[in-house]
This record gives sequence, structure tokens and C-alpha cells, in this order.
Amino acid sequence: MNDLLTRPRDQKIIIALLLAGIVLIVYAPVSHFDFVDLDDDLYVRDNPNIKKGLTWDNMGWALTTFREGVWNPATWVSFMLDYRLAGLDPGAFHLTNLLLHAANVVLLFVVLQQMTGALWSSALVAALFALHPLNVESVAWVTERKSVLSTLFGLLTLWAYLGYVRKPCWQRYGGVLGFLVLSLMAKQMLVTLPCVLLMMDYWPLKRLGKYWKEIRERLPGLVAEKLPLVIPVAAASVLTIRAAQSTQQALPSLDTLPFGFRLANAAVAYLTYLLKLVWPANLAVFYPHPGTYPELVDCGTGNSLSGGNLLGDLAGSWIRLPRSWMALVSGDSDSRERPGPGRRPFHGRPPHLYPFYRRIHDADLGGRPTGQHFSTQESLAPGSKPVSCADPGRAGTPAAELLGE
Repeated sequence: MNDLLTRPRDQKIIIALLLAGIVLIVYAPVSHFDFVDLDDDLYVRDNPNIKKGLTWDNMGWALTTFREGVWNPATWVSFMLDYRLAGLDPGAFHLTNLLLHAANVVLLFVVLQQMTGALWSSALVAALFALHPLNVESVAWVTERKSVLSTLFGLLTLWAYLGYVRKPCWQRYGGVLGFLVLSLMAKQMLVTLPCVLLMMDYWPLKRLGKYWKEIRERLPGLVAEKLPLVIPVAAASVLTIRAAQSTQQALPSLDTLPFGFRLANAAVAYLTYLLKLVWPANLAVFYPHPGTYPELVDCGTGNSLSGGNLLGDLAGSWIRLPRSWMALVSGDSDSRERPGPGRRPFHGRPPHLYPFYRRIHDADLGGRPTGQHFSTQESLAPGSKPVSCADPGRAGTPAAELLGE
């Protein structure tokens, strides 16, 4: 037993198994979750192409469609495969997300350990990635399959690049390129991966050297080495923009959101997410830009995207628990509990998001007038206090009017 715990190879295997086990135990409740009415219906439940299963025609559709303003062919194919194996069982779709996340955690540990040689530091980073509340959404929401799938192929890209650095050859470089393409086909969030590989050349791979003279001599060659990777990145970027332009909701015009506002929002968003990485409080499924949904911002939803309120939000967050993680562990977020007779449709939802959920609720009914009015007083969960919006006199306003539609 002592030999088992001291041999490096056995230590790695034990740590990998422990990491995978922790993920499976903590996220086990998601296997009992249902689809939610936010994008899951559009992506999976009511998508006729997914219900046709994995066919050659559907493969062609996945490669060419801009459905929902995105180009994510690998994600569509994974949904088709789930349907082929388990039909529309939501637990199976959630279980796939869970298994992908567990694989990502183990792969992150393996890649970090091989790159740095630091066993326990790599295990700690992988454990933080496994349990961080910011990752709950990607695991517990079927629609976010694109994130866990893209992360899987992104980590495989790093692993393949490590093998290429150790023994350069065109076959191994082809593996790097192939995994990068698959990652971009799942979700285009890793378009910066060629730059990440160049940073890895400096540390921890130390291909650039220590001194400025070495860096100047080696940098041009290492940059040229990454140029073929820029081709799929550029192609994926063009397809992403074209997909977003196919729907107004995905890419607002410059009249709606001027370029200067976009730059300012990008800076604040980066800072906001860095802060949430340190203290993951006030998490939400939707962070509206202040210029897009001003009523939601007034009600507190978009304050984190407003630079003037950023520090105030941060100070207030220190006295709150990260609710998404706690809800998952306790099982309170089980989406099978749908509103029934006499049950308020937004029971248990954060009060400041009621206007947004009302919009989703109305959309579920085909956009038809429901005759129901949103009231910050009447829609509150039992025991909650009324929402204090910028204009409380508008309580009872129809959702469409409240959102400026």
C-alpha cells in the first residue's frame, strides 16, 4: 500500500480517479433534471432535426445551419447522438454534460501535470475547476453542451501540442489542428488558442528561452509555426458573425449598441468575470447590456455591467453565498418542479429576474397575449419582499411593454 502511494504513476491515477469521483458525486443531481424553457426547447426538445437522429442528411444540416444565430455543428451532432441512444430523456442529455465535465477535469489535471511536472499544484487547479460555481451552468444546462464540448477539444488541443513539442512531426501537428477545428465547431470561444499556445512556449514549455536575445531569435519561428492554426480560427470567426447576423437578437446593430459602448462593456465584462472567478456571487443565467434591457438594469439585473455600480456590487457580494453551487448540491434547482395549479410561475426565481422570466414564459405560449400582467408584488415568492425598481409605479405592466416591445 505504501508503494502504491509513493509511485508517481500510481499517484497520478489515484488523483485522476478522485477528481472524476468528486465531479460525479457533486453533480449527480443533474441526472434527474428536466429540460428548461430557456433555449433547451429550441436546441433540443422542439428541434425537428435533433428528433431525426444521427443521419447523413442531419450531418449536412449541422454543418450548414445558422439556427438560433449560432454555428455549432459538433454540438448539434452530439445532441443527435444523445437522441439516437436515449430518445428525448432529459436525464441522458444532462448525464452527457456531466461526463464531459468529468473528462475535462481529468484532462486538465493530466495536461497541467505533464507541462509543469507539479503533481499537487495541478491537482489543486483541476479540483477548483471541477467545483467552481461558474462552471455549474455549463454542466447543469443542456444547451451549454457547447461549452463543455468545446473545452474538451480545447484541452485535447493543448495535450496534442505538448506531444508535438516533445517530438515535432507533421502528423502530431495535424492532431493539434484537428482538435482545434473540432473545438471551434462546438463553440467559437477558443479562437484565442493559437495565442495561448504561443504563451505556453514561454511558460511552462520554455521554448522561447530566458534572455531577450534568445526570445528575439526564436519568436519569429514560433509565430510562423502557429500561422496554419489561424486559418480555421478566421473561418470560424466569419461563420460566427454570419450566424449572428441571421438574427437581430444575436447581434444588435451599431445603432442599438454603438461601437464605443461595446468596447466599454467588454472591458467591464472582463473585469466582472475576473471578480466572479475570485468570489462567485450574484450569478445569473442572463447578464443584459444596460442599453438593451434598461428595465432589467433598473431592477438590478444588469448592475454588474455598469462600471459605476461595479464596486458596490462587489462589496455587497462578500456577504452572500454563491447560490448556484449551493442550489445544485441541495437539489433545489431541480427543474422537474414545474409550475402547477395555484403555483406562481416564477416561484423560487430571483425576484430581480422576474421580467426576464415573464418574457420567456410569454414566449413559451407562442408570443400570444396571455392576459396576465407582471406585478412585482404579486409574482414574488412567498416570504419575499417586493422588488424595488426605478419606477415602482409600473408594477402591473404587461411584460411586452415592460421590456419595451
